[in-house]
Amino acid sequence: MRIYADANQPVIRILASGQQDFTMSCSNEIWRNSTLQMNGSTQDSFRGVTGATPAPSESADQTLSLSDRLVWYHRDASSYFGTLFAAENLSGYAANYSDPWLNRTFGATILATNYSVVNPQELQSGSGTNFMVSIYPYTAQTATAANWQSQMSNLMAQVNATSEATARTNHYNWWDGFWNRSWIFVGGDTNATNVTRGCLEQRYVEACQGRGQYPIKFNGGTFTFDYNGQNGDYRAWGPGYWNQNERLLYWPRLASGDFDMMLPFFNISTNMLPLQMAATQKYYGNSGAFFPETFNIFGLYYGDDWGWNNSGGTTCGNTYINYYYVVSAFNLWGESTNSTEVSVAPSANLAVHFEGDLIANLQSQDLISSAKVWTNRTSNAQSVGNFSTIGGGNLNLVNLAWNGQTVKTLFVNSTGGNSVQSALASPVEVNSNNPVSVEAWIYPVNVSPTSCYLNYGYQGGSSSPMNEREFDYDNSGHGVISGNFGSLDTGWSTTPTVGTWHYVAVTYDGTAVSAYLDGSLDVTHVIGTPIATVQTLMQAGSAIAGTGVHGGNDPFHGYIACARAESGILTANDVAANYALGPLSTAAATMPAGLTAVAGDGEVTLNWDSSQNAPNYIVKRSNSSNGTYAVIATNLTALTFTNTGLTNGTTYYFVVSAVNQVGQSADSTPAGAQPVSLASLRLNFGISGDQMQFSWP
Repeated sequence: MRIYADANQPVIRILASGQQDFTMSCSNEIWRNSTLQMNGSTQDSFRGVTGATPAPSESADQTLSLSDRLVWYHRDASSYFGTLFAAENLSGYAANYSDPWLNRTFGATILATNYSVVNPQELQSGSGTNFMVSIYPYTAQTATAANWQSQMSNLMAQVNATSEATARTNHYNWWDGFWNRSWIFVGGDTNATNVTRGCLEQRYVEACQGRGQYPIKFNGGTFTFDYNGQNGDYRAWGPGYWNQNERLLYWPRLASGDFDMMLPFFNISTNMLPLQMAATQKYYGNSGAFFPETFNIFGLYYGDDWGWNNSGGTTCGNTYINYYYVVSAFNLWGESTNSTEVSVAPSANLAVHFEGDLIANLQSQDLISSAKVWTNRTSNAQSVGNFSTIGGGNLNLVNLAWNGQTVKTLFVNSTGGNSVQSALASPVEVNSNNPVSVEAWIYPVNVSPTSCYLNYGYQGGSSSPMNEREFDYDNSGHGVISGNFGSLDTGWSTTPTVGTWHYVAVTYDGTAVSAYLDGSLDVTHVIGTPIATVQTLMQAGSAIAGTGVHGGNDPFHGYIACARAESGILTANDVAANYALGPLSTAAATMPAGLTAVAGDGEVTLNWDSSQNAPNYIVKRSNSSNGTYAVIATNLTALTFTNTGLTNGTTYYFVVSAVNQVGQSADSTPAGAQPVSLASLRLNFGISGDQMQFSWP
């Protein structure tokens, strides 16, 4: 049996021969048997649009019932092309460019001599000693699937115009020429042999896929398959391109003489150029062009990296994409060497907004699968302490993807024992009829039953007063909040949905409930009757049944990434800002920026920008920029500090950090200065013979 993919034509040949009669069967294994909805385990396949609306899915493949061949295809009936333009502050621009996704159809025809069709996915041969099966893959954007099939038939006719024997000779000649372009054979021990094998294998797999319309994918290329519960399209890091990874495939091509394989990489950049120029003009007001680190086959950032709540922005929202800078100087004699590089991750120096005392602050980053405790990140005196699992087991941690980033979540999984409960009771300031705000990032999987993500107070007796504050996300009449009885019960105006991320925030000011969904006000409800919430422990992921002590009732049906409770009332601006920051944000103090150091006589004066969410600052000092910094001032409230008693002529380095009730920020970028004496220089001189003598203090 001989199997080869023709190096010059779009056809795969399977040739079989024997000395006596035999039969063969050929079946087409369809990987996409049904619509694939995005979920926690398949999100990487959809990376780039995981945060898009509507949530992405993958349609099933189609087979055709034909009498002499097998035909299957996959067709993109919808596209996020226009959605990405709108999300990236380019509304109205999409009409000027071609959508490469919509109606894109790919598949193949399987044709064989002396075979009959058993069903749309299987061929069976008769008896014989020689067989040839040909597989013709084809991709095109066509108005209809029938148009694609017609073009496929024309392609097959063109391929078959060359005999298989001649095509195979041409195929061998291409590979012979390829292997003789360049080679690396390393002599020596086993390691040398492995290096040789690695080079040969790398060149081979790149030759197999390097001359298509688009560049080779760095994460699997065309060689993906169904494994580990995933379908054949799964690839970590998604379907787009990453420049820093693509370069590793293409830098060696020039030295290897593989110029034909470099063309797809050059072509995609050329094709992107008009759009990237338009984006550069819109964002920055100049006629240049920028090329994103992560990009789609037509250009623009991955939507998940740009950020789906960044439609008015002019730069990528993913802070893991850094930019590196160096500075050089030049004069008439030439240019200096470059300075030490610095890296900058573009971002607004923002942190979670909260109002009043931060009572509970459960963050995604603090979930640990080997622990029973979810740390409550607040030093406020009104804190309810850390949260422990009600069932006594370890935290049921599951990683999900959000905007291309990994988010650790507590998977309550409709099980009260998986929820967590505080060590201390709710403080007086949020009990009775007092105000409170709660918020959470959740990923629900079922909204039909009552589903509680945060609670304190218990369900009480059979009538008012309303003793409970159970914050839910479900489609019941108390889907926002339940007091168990009375008029506190409030439902969502927008029908709750599953299988996607939601940010929920609810405030109660003593009179009315305001519920926000994904950053926008969804419903307001004036309750009329004051409530009488009793003091209990606080739960995340369930509520307290009856008049009991322990939670576990009305468990949340899904995942919780973070949850907060505070004594003040969040404003609409607070809610919008927190939604934009996403589930990985923190309420900890943000690092102060803009630190400057100005030298004086025996002193250095520091100035810095506000941390925005911290009232106090700490100043540290060192004798080297990368040395150990010692604290020299704490509890500063002003944005300036003067360090006195320093030695003139010595360079000192300083950093500043901010502090709030959640904790201390990272240190700022260092700033250095060298104090100098401001006393007037006294110079004495005298003349003796033909000499002049100078002296000074």
